[in-house]
Amino acid sequence: MKGIVLSIIIANYNAKALLAGCLESIYRHPPTRAFEVFVVDDASSDGSSAMVEEHFPQVHLLRNAHNVHYSTSNNRALDVAQGQYVYLLNNDTVMLPEALDAMMIFLDQHPQVGAVGSRLLNGDGTVQASVKTLPSMMSGLFGSRSMLTKLFPGNYFSRQHLLHLRHGLSAPFPAGYVSSASIMIRQEVI
Repeated sequence: MKGIVLSIIIANYNAKALLAGCLESIYRHPPTRAFEVFVVDDASSDGSSAMVEEHFPQVHLLRNAHNVHYSTSNNRALDVAQGQYVYLLNNDTVMLPEALDAMMIFLDQHPQVGAVGSRLLNGDGTVQASVKTLPSMMSGLFGSRSMLTKLFPGNYFSRQHLLHLRHGLSAPFPAGYVSSASIMIRQEVI
């Protein structure tokens, strides 16, 4: 396809129902600019590939002969993605209205920024710890999975490393690490 602005890449392994929900949400809330969607299936045995072929024939389905895992699957699609922007998306994600356009607009308006992440919400509406400082000994001690953060949630040191605790998430801010569950990257950065 010519003129593709956004390439959405979803790695999948045995998550047919989640993948169907993710794809349905993309097409229910599509970006306003030309886009393509890739699903890279890691030899799922649950009928994921057949579901994509039957219900989402517009999706580029890439099948791996065996489970090569997340990064290798994403890299396979990156090799053929045509978009100016590439969006890595987890298969258990449900896209909200205007989210894709908002990220593209942000990158359009900030040419110095190489990638942008989105706010990620859990099923109950709480915010996921998806944006952090660069990895360090301190971030390991006070990260989202650390015992110290679990025992003392919201403490000063955890707020310094788990940036969603420090920022209101209503306006963009610089981050050291953005979760690849939802990250839009400039093609030239890749």
